[in-house]
Amino acid sequence: MHPTQQKLVLITAPPASGKTYWIESFFETQKPKTIIVISPLRALANECKSKWGEKIHVMTPEEWSMKKNSYEVVIFDEYHLHYYWGDTFRPKMWEVFYELSSTAQTTFLLTATLPQFMQEHISLMGCQFDEIIWCNHGNQKLKNRPARYFKAASKKWLLDLASLKSNERSCDLIFCQYRTEVFALEKKFQTLGFNVWSCVGGEAQALSEKVRTQTPPDF
Repeated sequence: MHPTQQKLVLITAPPASGKTYWIESFFETQKPKTIIVISPLRALANECKSKWGEKIHVMTPEEWSMKKNSYEVVIFDEYHLHYYWGDTFRPKMWEVFYELSSTAQTTFLLTATLPQFMQEHISLMGCQFDEIIWCNHGNQKLKNRPARYFKAASKKWLLDLASLKSNERSCDLIFCQYRTEVFALEKKFQTLGFNVWSCVGGEAQALSEKVRTQTPPDF
């Protein structure tokens, strides 16, 4: 008998393009018995849980390291954070990755960002996996290019810009580094009288429905 083939499937796609929903088609066709999603933040893990239901285990790296159960399918959400957080801020991330993936039949890596140094590192994982598949739906790219860019030197600078916004029907899109910043700016713009929508990880489907059915906001 041949040992079970271990696959590594890397999925890259732009932010808010629905990577998590593509995974659901795999669940429906392959019907794995045990699935775990490892998410670097508790808030992101909660969003995964609400989308994928009770049959899927969702944990942070630290939570799994307390149980260390094996799973047929392992999904690492926001995989790029292993490289930016894994050595200092969240050292358990790398330990959990190697332990979990060593026993799983299929390991998924979901990310919107895959710079060259990450690609080179993943290519070296061939000694651990029998097959590595890269489904590239757009690495660090947007489907629709913005009409203009603003790089805000500070939040005050951005708010000053907002106060000068004309009545023309255009929608300015603001990317934030932290979830708390998203909510803070949304509240501030609303107090200034603007129509504002916000979207953080896991809310892409709800935002897409809003875009199809409602008049675009100011921000």
